[in-house]
Amino acid sequence: MLAASCARVALGFLLVLSVSIKLANGDGSPPDHEERLAKQEVADFLSRQGFQVDHAIAEQTDSPIVRAATDACSLLVIAAAPQGWHRNLLLRLAEPQDQTFFVVGGTLYEDQPLWRTWDYHYWRRANHLLGRRLPVHPVFGVVASRACDLRRIPWADVAAFP
Repeated sequence: MLAASCARVALGFLLVLSVSIKLANGDGSPPDHEERLAKQEVADFLSRQGFQVDHAIAEQTDSPIVRAATDACSLLVIAAAPQGWHRNLLLRLAEPQDQTFFVVGGTLYEDQPLWRTWDYHYWRRANHLLGRRLPVHPVFGVVASRACDLRRIPWADVAAFP
C-alpha cells in the first residue's frame, strides 16, 4: 500500500514538473528571434561565399527560407526546427534533379540527425531554465541545384552563435 502511494506521489510530482516546464517554455517551437538570427547568419554566410542572397525572402519573418544563387548554382536554405518539423518541407521544395541535405554543427547529413538536434535543443532549453546560456546550434536544410558544389563551403562558420 505504501509503495503504491509513493508511486502515485512521484508520478504526480513528475506530471506537475513536466507541465510547469512546458508552460514556461511555450509550445516547444523555436523562438522567433533565434530563427531570425539563424536566417540572418546564413544569409551573411552565403554572401561571404559569393552568393547573391534574395533579401526580400530572407527578411520575411513568417518564412524560415533563405534563397541565394550564383551564376551556376541556386539554393534554398531552411532554418529547420531541431525536432524535424521542416524535413518534409525541404523534400517538397526540391525538384527531382536537386540535391538535398542538412547542416548541423558544420557537418553535412543526407537526412536530419534527429536525436542529435532534438537532444541538444532540449538540453539547451533545460540549461536556460537554470540560468545558463548555451550557444544556439542551428539546423539548416539545403535544397540546391545539381551544379552546386556546396560540400566544399566552410559550413562550420555557421555552426553556432550566442
